[in-house]
Amino acid sequence: MRFADKATLNILAKTAGSVLLMVSSVIMTRYLTKAAYGTYLQAMLIVNTVILLAFVGIPQSIYYYFHVTADRKRFIYRNLLLSIAIGGVVALVMILCAGGISALMGNAELAGYVPYMALIILLQAPLGFRDSIFFSSGAFVANSGSVLCCALLDYLPLFWAVACGFGLREIFLLMIVSKALGLFLFFILLRRCCLSRCGGSPADTGEHVTLLDQIRYAVPISAAGYLGVVGSQLDKYVISNGFSPAQFAVYSRGAMEVPFISTITYLLNDITLPQYIAAYKERNVKLLLDLMHANMDKVAKINLAVFAFLMVEAPLLIETLYTKQYAEAIPVFRVYLLSLLFGVTVYNMIPTVSGNTRMLLHATVISIVTKISCCLLFLKIMGTVGVAAGVFAGSFLYVVYLLGCSVRILGVKWSEIMPWRHVAKISAVAGAAGGATFIFHLLWTGCGLPERLPALATFFVIFCYVYLFALNLAGLVSSEDHGFLRRWLRIDPFLFIPGRRRLPEASRG
Repeated sequence: MRFADKATLNILAKTAGSVLLMVSSVIMTRYLTKAAYGTYLQAMLIVNTVILLAFVGIPQSIYYYFHVTADRKRFIYRNLLLSIAIGGVVALVMILCAGGISALMGNAELAGYVPYMALIILLQAPLGFRDSIFFSSGAFVANSGSVLCCALLDYLPLFWAVACGFGLREIFLLMIVSKALGLFLFFILLRRCCLSRCGGSPADTGEHVTLLDQIRYAVPISAAGYLGVVGSQLDKYVISNGFSPAQFAVYSRGAMEVPFISTITYLLNDITLPQYIAAYKERNVKLLLDLMHANMDKVAKINLAVFAFLMVEAPLLIETLYTKQYAEAIPVFRVYLLSLLFGVTVYNMIPTVSGNTRMLLHATVISIVTKISCCLLFLKIMGTVGVAAGVFAGSFLYVVYLLGCSVRILGVKWSEIMPWRHVAKISAVAGAAGGATFIFHLLWTGCGLPERLPALATFFVIFCYVYLFALNLAGLVSSEDHGFLRRWLRIDPFLFIPGRRRLPEASRG
């Protein structure tokens, strides 16, 4: 199977999880009160934040050391045991700090659910190492299968429980059972698809990688990661502490990640990371940048298109998914969409593969200080939308700083670090398609047609047609793009587009 297809399988699996998450939010907004839904979201915010804080850095070290360690099987076992040990300690600390957690979130009801949250964290802990172990072992298909099955186990029972009118306590118990089943499946796939490839005895060549080696590598990443996790969730904690659970529920529906888009950039980076590391160690800067730019081309064509479409159709999307009760989330959602403009690559990649992980800490400190300052300032001026704007300001400075670091590390010019002209062309094409969709939407409403889900689907089809037509007209569709679309759509979409024009695969703006 081609590398692009393996990557796509994993992206689709991750996307399925994101889509199921969005569907769960659609169902919960209709079956739960705003207060109950807000409490559930607060609990999951704590769970996700704690998991990220507990394991940040260690999974990344697996990418770095897996291919040089002499005993890969022992290396995997050690990391899994480490994940379980950390998960157990974190779960115990959470139970002891239940009162403090509820006070932090401004919701006394939350304290009663902390034991369930602790069990979820314990069961989820080994899965935090799944991508790094499977990708490093070359088990791409197994990883996509594990991700998809775990997502189905997580959400399908949840849908049933919410629709049946179960309370939050029963919902959390059902989630614990689902996590246990997902973990059992992960261990089966790990044994069959990863451990079986590692051989029965250590290799004659290779390094003896100790836990201390991993910790030394991970500490700078972890330090930056701890602040980064707090910074990425900062706005939600500000809203949670200062507003009611119902208001937090509304804000959270605006401050949501777009399914598929939120995972594609990081997943492509993770899959390509071994190649990045090899290219840097060989001092092949051109190959490293070529790999980076090739991924940017794929991501930009998706990110910028989604940005243009959703910026135009944000009101219809929010009201269709969550009803008009959540209309106040629309401005927050539009501010969050701005992150798609610079989300075309993983900016910490070059400092990470070069071992300059202290730069990540500096970038994160700059970002989080900016976020705190701007969130508190803009909150007074703009309300909850200002909190989202503060997050964007901090994220933007993070990107600019790490781009500057990457330029210095590779010894290249700012004009070379990113394919600026190529991305600008894609942006212009996406903007034109968004403008055409906006005009069609005005004509639709002018004719008195209802604005519901069929209307949103119609606008999306029109946008995609105009976007592909404009990409083709601008010569931005490569032979690789064309072949990929034909394989996965099972039809050539350009048969319906006049004046088909494709660039050769090597041509990149």
